[in-house]
Amino acid sequence: METRSRESVSINPRNLLELYLAGRHDEIAAEFVRVLLFLDGFSYTDLTPADRAALNLVVEHLLFFLTKPDFKLDDRSAENLIRLNPVISNVVAISSFRNTDAQLEIMRNQSSNLLRILPLLSVRNSARFDYAEMFRVHPVMTSLWYTMYFQGAEAPLTALILDNLKRHLAHLDPRLTYIGPELTFAYSFSTYIDIDADRLLKQGLNAMMRKVLENVQVKNRPHAGAARRRIAVITARWTPTSAVYKSMYSMVAALRETYDLTLVELIESRHTTDRELFDQVLLARINNGKLECAPLLDNDFDMVFYPDLGMQMEERHLSNLRLAPVQVMGLGHPVSSWGSEVDYFISGRDVEVPKHAEDNYSERLVLIPHAGVAPTWPAYTRQDRRAENGAFIVNCSWSAAKCHYPHLLLLTRILQASQRKFRFRIFAGLGLHRHNACIPFVQEIVSVLGVENVEVVSEMPFPGYMAKLEEGEFGIDSYPFGGYNTVIDSLHVGLPLVTLEGGKFYNRIASVVLRLAGLKELITTDAEDYVELVLRLIHDDRYRKGLQKKVAKLDIARLLSQPDAPRDFVRAIDYLIANHQRLQAETKAGKRAPIVIK
Repeated sequence: METRSRESVSINPRNLLELYLAGRHDEIAAEFVRVLLFLDGFSYTDLTPADRAALNLVVEHLLFFLTKPDFKLDDRSAENLIRLNPVISNVVAISSFRNTDAQLEIMRNQSSNLLRILPLLSVRNSARFDYAEMFRVHPVMTSLWYTMYFQGAEAPLTALILDNLKRHLAHLDPRLTYIGPELTFAYSFSTYIDIDADRLLKQGLNAMMRKVLENVQVKNRPHAGAARRRIAVITARWTPTSAVYKSMYSMVAALRETYDLTLVELIESRHTTDRELFDQVLLARINNGKLECAPLLDNDFDMVFYPDLGMQMEERHLSNLRLAPVQVMGLGHPVSSWGSEVDYFISGRDVEVPKHAEDNYSERLVLIPHAGVAPTWPAYTRQDRRAENGAFIVNCSWSAAKCHYPHLLLLTRILQASQRKFRFRIFAGLGLHRHNACIPFVQEIVSVLGVENVEVVSEMPFPGYMAKLEEGEFGIDSYPFGGYNTVIDSLHVGLPLVTLEGGKFYNRIASVVLRLAGLKELITTDAEDYVELVLRLIHDDRYRKGLQKKVAKLDIARLLSQPDAPRDFVRAIDYLIANHQRLQAETKAGKRAPIVIK
């Protein structure tokens, strides 16, 4: 993270005006791109008066020039500014302007206005424009704007942002053009917007990626008679601090006993990657807007396994290639790809609702006993801390993207009904340092919950996070996209956690963890019970402290260990490789009932 420099965010209005009068408009655009790129490189956590003045000056003049009818942008300058739409959205939100609605209304009826509108039209605008008309006028630039728009806020924290994102998600125009791999930015974030509407968007993006990759030739020659078959494990998150690694490590490690493993890395030279389990390490990456995966295109893999799928541009593209006869995904990111070339999704019998399998997955669901994952236990020694000065803290270890406006409304009900002063501590994670999103995120969550009722904690080293977690009285799970490792973190530090159970893996896994721990009373199934239980934990000291003591005495590591899970996972892999042709014939014939590994 770079050190702030007022000089780096400064502009010279006189020089810009001279360039404008001379018709050198692209040089003006280049100067704003320079400043915005710098602002994209670090995140303000607070603003001094000098900081605010500098930002106001930048925003004022950016809006001044873009609203001028005679201000001309060539496609390259417009592209650069549209790519910075999320930064513009956040920087304007930090500034005294707050949003660009007034400027968009000024431009609405101007001629040749689209390339000046697109950099400014974001999730924070009440102004509405016709999607179909924008795609008609300039499908390429509108396509770029369409995907950058999703990054204009780290989470749907307000009614306006959520409504805008849902409307945006629904406008999948047939003229949407593949402008490069960044078009898939919406792929993972769409689930955090609407857990049902993400399906159509992902289907459209997968179809687009397959079309782009249709000329890529894969030579796959598995050695069927070999003593040990080969599996490629494709992930960008095989590092011990990653939730993906924590959830899936024991499963992949168990494969090594009978399979040769190749790790396909997606981030070059990452020093934290754990390569110990793998016989071979390859690299696939997006470089200069193109997928580079030559080592994968001539392979002898019997199977490809994605511990997680959807959060990295490379894996989203690779999953639309047939790299091996059998392609499987796991629970590192427990969301269907909705239409990729992946055949199977391995999950747990205790979590899934089998009759909803086709509603939740395009892949054929494979159910192994119990939860389908086995935790890697946190490397942290409990210190039995509580907050200083007797503050009453309710932990929300959610990550920024999982903060969802309807769920925040439940928190406001809890605040309004509480007879005790307390605050929610939201552990927002790494996301706040993208696109200068920190201050807007705090502003928006405070606008819903109140400045004295919420504290936002951004990314910190794991021991510091766990120590902060210990200061709380209890935790509450996020919804509709809940947690797994964060639930284990809470129990590990001796704190109960309340969850709201839904119909998908990611809002059911916390319930499974709590049942295994003997804490079924912390599971709720509707909003009313959720609010009531949280309020009881706030008000009833005896009940809360009794639960704290109960959790602190539990041998959580033993209760949640699921020692058979890795073996069950390997049995599922063995079964899929041995029976793939028959299973594929069944699927094509319409038989898509979950495959149960007993």
